[in-house]
Amino acid sequence: MGRAQLRALVVDDNADHALLMERSLREDLGASPLIAASAREALEQLQRDAPDVVVLDYRLPDAEGWSALAEIRAHVDAPIVVVTGQGSESAAAEAFKAGAADYLSKEGDYLHALSRAVVRAVESHKRRRRELAQLKKTSQALATSLEFEGAVDAALEGAMALLDADGAWLLLPNSTGTLELVGARGLQGETARNPKAKFRSRISAPLTVGHRDRPGLLCVGAKTVGRFGPHHQELLSALAGHAASALSNAELFASLERAKAHWERTFDSISDPIVISDHHFRILRINRAAARALDLPLRRAAGRVCHRVLLGSDQPCPWHDGLARGVSVSTDRYLPHLRRWFCFSAFPFQDERRRTVGVVHVLRDITEERELQQRVLQAQKLSALGELVAGVAHELNNPLTGILGFSHLLLRKDPEPHLRDDLEKIAGEARRAARIVRNLAAFARRPSYPGLARRPVDVGELLRNTIELRDYQLRVQGIELDVQLPEDLPRTMADPDELQQVFLNLINNAEQAMAAQEPPKRLTVRASRKQNGAIGIEFRDTGPGMPEKLGDRIFDPFFTTKEAGRGTGLGLSVCYGIIRGHDGHIAAANSPDGGAVFTIELPVSDASGARPGRPDAPAQVPSVAPARILVVDDEPVVADFVRRTLVEDRHHITVAERGGAALEELSQAAYDLVICDLKLPDMPGPELYSRAAEASPELRDRFLFLTGDTLGPATAGFLHGRPGPWLEKPLMPDELRRVVAQHLSRKSKADE
Repeated sequence: MGRAQLRALVVDDNADHALLMERSLREDLGASPLIAASAREALEQLQRDAPDVVVLDYRLPDAEGWSALAEIRAHVDAPIVVVTGQGSESAAAEAFKAGAADYLSKEGDYLHALSRAVVRAVESHKRRRRELAQLKKTSQALATSLEFEGAVDAALEGAMALLDADGAWLLLPNSTGTLELVGARGLQGETARNPKAKFRSRISAPLTVGHRDRPGLLCVGAKTVGRFGPHHQELLSALAGHAASALSNAELFASLERAKAHWERTFDSISDPIVISDHHFRILRINRAAARALDLPLRRAAGRVCHRVLLGSDQPCPWHDGLARGVSVSTDRYLPHLRRWFCFSAFPFQDERRRTVGVVHVLRDITEERELQQRVLQAQKLSALGELVAGVAHELNNPLTGILGFSHLLLRKDPEPHLRDDLEKIAGEARRAARIVRNLAAFARRPSYPGLARRPVDVGELLRNTIELRDYQLRVQGIELDVQLPEDLPRTMADPDELQQVFLNLINNAEQAMAAQEPPKRLTVRASRKQNGAIGIEFRDTGPGMPEKLGDRIFDPFFTTKEAGRGTGLGLSVCYGIIRGHDGHIAAANSPDGGAVFTIELPVSDASGARPGRPDAPAQVPSVAPARILVVDDEPVVADFVRRTLVEDRHHITVAERGGAALEELSQAAYDLVICDLKLPDMPGPELYSRAAEASPELRDRFLFLTGDTLGPATAGFLHGRPGPWLEKPLMPDELRRVVAQHLSRKSKADE
């Protein structure tokens, strides 16, 4: 401090004493003091200039006691040295308590003591200001240190700067309560673990961080003895208080950061899309699943309106008002822009005043679930309709047997030409009705019980033959055929008539789809061996294709997209039933280039012979000896047709309309053959067979069964489980004669 820099204000109503003090300060310190004779004059002087020190007499004419000291302290940041002519220890104590930097009595050589007191007061005041500035700086550094390590560094560096120490260290209790070193400055090697070994002067201040049960210690050290005193202890304690708050906040912030990171990881790990919006339905945050599902980057989601993002619509959600009132909603929704079904659940959340401040939207992708439901519904519809069709087909097959059988019997009698024409018309229409019933039977047949009259079929050859049937009509319609059939296509075990019906239906559908189209019109038929080993067949047209919304409904019975009068809607459902009955798969889709594509997959079979079941007819009826045959059928027309047909081969026929009557006949006479309907009014055909074979084991191989149903699970399971022959209604005379003759011929050879 240069002497010319010292500015002093002497306040004393005794002019002699004031001049003496002014002269002493000027001579000893080189100061140019100002003089004020009263407290009011001193305050006026302070408004004009701020001194470095104030020398204040205790008694003033306008102020008594410490009131002048208090007023001056309120107007100036400078040390105040009190001088008085009536000093005492109690007065000195009062002076220091009131804020005086020093206290002098006007006794003896007090003027020399005054200069020393002024210097001490000024230096002490400057040091205190530096300390306060450093403490403020450190406090600010601590306040801005959000990380725990940063707060430790700020506390240690501030302690060294504030106390001019050679080292500083911080001890905090660990989980066991033991104090351990968490940070240090000015310490290296072994001294970092034992700071007391390095410093000869040390002080410490306790600080409690967070919720620890035991306080820690903020410590400083110096290499010289007696370096620190009570004042330093006060400074360190003040700094420790700031450090404790900063370290507690840093730990809390770290805990919040960990909780935030944990929440974010949890939020992003949820597989269902989640969207959080405010009460204005603007997105605040989405998780990663939502970003993937909505095809929206995480950083671009915030601020967007949720119904535009979720529903792809500019209109508010239908449940917008309910959510605004705090009502949770849940609904299924199809998003056309994503082509997916979602289950939407929205949960409003409220603040402490129960005001809705946001909404949590949870989405669950239910596309596959909806598709599965549709497939199950489709299967249930087909199954229910199949049961209906099976009953109708059974009821129709019996009268058709009579119509078709008796018309053929009459035709074999060589009737007159006009009668022959009528009979052939009757037989033709009956065959037509039989084909319709056969189609219905193919639709209703269960896939787990394939047809029992199948053989290895060359799919390529069958496709060529089928295309030849429609070749002329396709050329008339201006439809170009593109046929791609490899020669080495494997075979499949199938009923060729049923497969041909499927192929014809698909060709006819393509022809009708392209009828109104402008050229070029093309039908592509392609077959190949698939990677999974199956036979793949594709029918591709250049028509308008199918409406997207139809989906699997295209195979629904009686569902059609054709105009009235152009279709019943049974064609594709029959195809569906036939292909599934052959353990295959049929599907429909639109081609990206336009038009519809129907694909079929059939299993490959390496079998060389036909499966057991309905026998293949030989060219001629074998000649056999007359046999005794029991016909069991509750339909008189069918029973009479069978009787009259077999009488022509000189067989002896007995008819029983019920199972009970048949068992009575079998118990009284021996029969070479029993022709039995599978459905009888008093007992099923399989039960009659079981009871008859139990009573007479030789009858086990003497049954020929007739069926008019659609080979449902019970019927197909029974016929599939026994090697004997069977015939499906409606019956033809020659087929019946051949099967009976074959069976009797095999029985005769076995008896030999």
